[in-house]
Amino acid sequence: MRKNLRRDLQPHMAVLAANLFFGINFSAVQHITRSFLPPFGLNLVRVGTSVVLFWLLLLVFPSRAGIKKEHIPRFLLCALTGVVINQLLFIKGLSMTLSIHAALLILVTPIFISFVAAWLDKETITAVKIAGLSLGVGGAILLVTGKDPSGKASNIWLGNILIIINAISYAFYFALVKPLMQEYRPTHVLRWVFTMGLPFMFLFGWKELQQVQWNHFAAREWMALALIVLGATFFAYLFNLYGISKLGAGITGTYIYTQPVFATLIAVVFLGESLTLTKIIAALLIITGVWLVGRKSLRVRRGYNLGASKKRNFMGARANSFQWLASMDTANIPQVGMSSMRVSVSWFTKAEMPGLCPNMATAAYRSSRAEITSKYTLAGAWYNSSRRISSSTARS
Repeated sequence: MRKNLRRDLQPHMAVLAANLFFGINFSAVQHITRSFLPPFGLNLVRVGTSVVLFWLLLLVFPSRAGIKKEHIPRFLLCALTGVVINQLLFIKGLSMTLSIHAALLILVTPIFISFVAAWLDKETITAVKIAGLSLGVGGAILLVTGKDPSGKASNIWLGNILIIINAISYAFYFALVKPLMQEYRPTHVLRWVFTMGLPFMFLFGWKELQQVQWNHFAAREWMALALIVLGATFFAYLFNLYGISKLGAGITGTYIYTQPVFATLIAVVFLGESLTLTKIIAALLIITGVWLVGRKSLRVRRGYNLGASKKRNFMGARANSFQWLASMDTANIPQVGMSSMRVSVSWFTKAEMPGLCPNMATAAYRSSRAEITSKYTLAGAWYNSSRRISSSTARS
């Protein structure tokens, strides 16, 4: 019992830890970029270290290392949108604004993802999604235009704008990377996306990195750098991928709402920022907008539930028929003509899952031919099994 509970909690704890790392990252970046390591130099260290660690994963989990030639342009676009523009603008913007502002503005990312995906896939944008976008953008505008004397931000307005552009860039990355995630393992995709983005990081960050005075780093700065490079980049990505594999993208995605909570608590304690009424209102607007954009209509939910119920009934009846077919005594099966075989396969072809049923019929035929010697006997078995499935689905 305790072992099962621990196993069920592990993916939740992993995703929560990933978002805790993300929450710490906001304050850690601000601390280290103000006096020790400039933003673009930090990006070079961050991405370079992650590239090395992702390639070292091949030693622990061996797999194919290459990618297909036709996928190189898409990988390059993902590197530009998901690493170069995304990371550079995020770190730069975060170094100029407040941690709480950045954490709240990051929440608009799912809204941008939904609209970019709808634009690329030519999907219909509903009035509910438009309302969600309006609320999310309204909350973002409230943060961008609001004045906040707390903290030590150098240019809140410009920093907030860079954070929003970073969110838009990540939305394009999210839409572009989906086909690659279906072709390769997620860690393999990240390995190549980070690798292709690394040369651009050298272009922007090498000069700043050369100016860093490493001897000024104390234990606090090294800890902050480790949390940024290892915690909020490498391990956070792996923890999220583990959570998605165990919990699904929907449940894993809901944990994003914990990031502002962690970021706010840490910023208030360590950076002297304050949680004002304006920030609370902006947070409510953004969270409501995200919920509306991700919400499915009642008609879609009912249709999905009805379809899922029919599919379960159909698959259960079909599984019972195959089990019955495998366990029956072939000597007692009536001799039926091949026309019945054609009728049965035709019924399967026109069933709810037309692409799968003929393949299952073929597989059942091949596995049964060693035991059922007569083609007429097999036809009779298929005829009876199809009648059982038809009556079962009719009752459901």
